[in-house]
Amino acid sequence: MQTLAMIVLASLIGASGLGNNLLTSLQRLKLGQALEQGVAIVVIAVALDRLSQAYAAKPPVYIDKTLPWVKQHPYLAGAIIFTIITAVGAYFFPSLRVLPKEWVITTAPMWDAGINWVTDNLYDSVQGFRNFVLIDMLIPVKKFFLGIPWPTFIGLVMLLGYRMGGWRLSLMVGLMMSFPLLMGLWKQTMITIYMIGTAAVVCIVSGFPIGLAAAKNDRASTAIIAMCDFFQTFPSFIYLIPVIMLFKVSDISAIIAVLAFALVPMIRYTNLGFRNVPFQTREAAMQQGATPWQRLIKVELPIATPEIMLGINQVIFMALFMVAITALIGTQDLGSEINRARTGNKTGRALVAGLCIAFLGIIADRIINEWTKRRKKKLGQT
Repeated sequence: MQTLAMIVLASLIGASGLGNNLLTSLQRLKLGQALEQGVAIVVIAVALDRLSQAYAAKPPVYIDKTLPWVKQHPYLAGAIIFTIITAVGAYFFPSLRVLPKEWVITTAPMWDAGINWVTDNLYDSVQGFRNFVLIDMLIPVKKFFLGIPWPTFIGLVMLLGYRMGGWRLSLMVGLMMSFPLLMGLWKQTMITIYMIGTAAVVCIVSGFPIGLAAAKNDRASTAIIAMCDFFQTFPSFIYLIPVIMLFKVSDISAIIAVLAFALVPMIRYTNLGFRNVPFQTREAAMQQGATPWQRLIKVELPIATPEIMLGINQVIFMALFMVAITALIGTQDLGSEINRARTGNKTGRALVAGLCIAFLGIIADRIINEWTKRRKKKLGQT
């Protein structure tokens, strides 16, 4: 699924197929066609996902080796026969090889009309919301991060590393955090941290209740996981266009695009964490007279927290993955540095900015993993 999500990026270096078609549609602002092509990618990914899950869950089947091969493998034999028949038929009937254009059904005009309606009717309301969030919330947070002295920030990161994993982890995260400072990319790095941190907070606040609802209700879980599959595989480029149309080029546009892509792991791991709480533990809490709220806060949440923290870890990685893509809408972070270096054919500069992004991800990963290990050890989990 992650590989299919990358095919649009692959089209930037010459790969053909759906990714190239989608990129061309986006460049021509044919959003309806782009949406259809994105859904086609999602359908392929979900189909492969469901097939692989079904194969993994399929119980072993006893085969009588004394029977003829066809009876031992009836489905495989049927598939081979069907393949031969359709291949021969396609040789004589071209419509079996490529569907004629007059038979193709398209929903692109409907999606284009819907996007135009939203733009025409909701633009003023959206701009009021945009100005409030940008001026009253995001800009003050951005100024706060840019105003932190670099010795203070690096020292706090090292202190956190020491608290979680000792001197070795503290030294490692300190050196990694010093890298962008020495490379002259401190401002871009702090803007990246501000944007990723803001998106991560929104993902946690919005993803936690959705994951909890999925864990508590099987029907809701089926629908929510299906939506997660959709958003995880849906090409990230498509998120940018409607966001720009509604919110213009700004930090809020980039954060919303990151949110749409990075929300999925928070939902998945929250669902997984609560579902992994042992039934016996819940039963014991009920027998002690705990209310549902008490069971959730004092019993289930502490046990599920390590899994939830892994979800937060994945949120950060997904958000960092989007940094280079959101740079296409005019951000001023490390992604924009990569984009400028790429267009100016400055490979070394792009590599340095890429290393800065990678180091941010490694720092978050090591600290969260160390905390998770300590938490699991405290809970008696392996």
